Amino acid sequence: MPRTEHVTPYGNYKGYYTKRGNQTSDPRLKVLSLNLFKGKRVLDIGCNEGSVTCEIALRYEAQEVVGVDIDAELVSRAWRHRREVWSLQPPKPLPRVAQGDTPEEENMGKYPSDCSLRSESNGCATDQPENDVYFPECFPSLFGPVPIPLQHSVFPNNVSFHQNDWANQGCAADELGYNVVVAFSVSKWIHVHGGDDGIKQFFSRVRQVLATRATKESPGIFLLEAQPWAGYHSAMRKANLSRPKEQKPLENLKLSPDEFPNVLSELGFSKPHCAGIVGEGGFKRSIDIYELHLG
Repeated sequence: MPRTEHVTPYGNYKGYYTKRGNQTSDPRLKVLSLNLFKGKRVLDIGCNEGSVTCEIALRYEAQEVVGVDIDAELVSRAWRHRREVWSLQPPKPLPRVAQGDTPEEENMGKYPSDCSLRSESNGCATDQPENDVYFPECFPSLFGPVPIPLQHSVFPNNVSFHQNDWANQGCAADELGYNVVVAFSVSKWIHVHGGDDGIKQFFSRVRQVLATRATKESPGIFLLEAQPWAGYHSAMRKANLSRPKEQKPLENLKLSPDEFPNVLSELGFSKPHCAGIVGEGGFKRSIDIYELHLG
């Protein structure tokens, strides 16, 4: 019996971050400044199973992180991942009590209001242990997840996930705008399905949601991990599996990923700053930072 291929026409791979290497901390985030997300409202486009989204919310202390993905199953997994990450966090260390102060016993059993596990080195997230969870990973399966507190605004309550074709439709959470938009490993799929006009529309939508909050002093930040042209052939083949055979719009792509900086410049973004090259083999890509100054 021939092997049935699992079709992922939108790059909606299950277990994608396991394929990239099962690090606790995503290497693409490690090249970025800690202050890039702190206190900011962030959009993660193509959030997959929520690993990057949750890391930004927890380690980088974002005010709020919205994850969107076109795949409903991945969004469901992202919600589960959020609960699992929360269930593995340590309780907040109890403060030392001076003589005459409130006894420690009164504080026992209280959970943290801020569970950030990051460490600092020259303003970047580096060198914390890769397996920096407090409880064994089997505990949520054995004993169930830790209840999520309702009355604080830090992780996990600063994370939400939405199933949406954001490139074409946006989502309701966009109304408040964002300080930072993250687009890791999604531009190729948007380009392949939407053509040159589709990727331009995507960049225009990014500008629109950043413009709501961007100022001259506090620019909007667009983080782009663009896939190189060499990877488009496979993406085109997978996309065509979900299209009628008579449709061949993919052959009409004229815009190269190398030209994306020019397109973004026309929309008012700065020239890109390369934060770092991450990954190995076919996953080795540049993490580019674009700024949108308004006002």
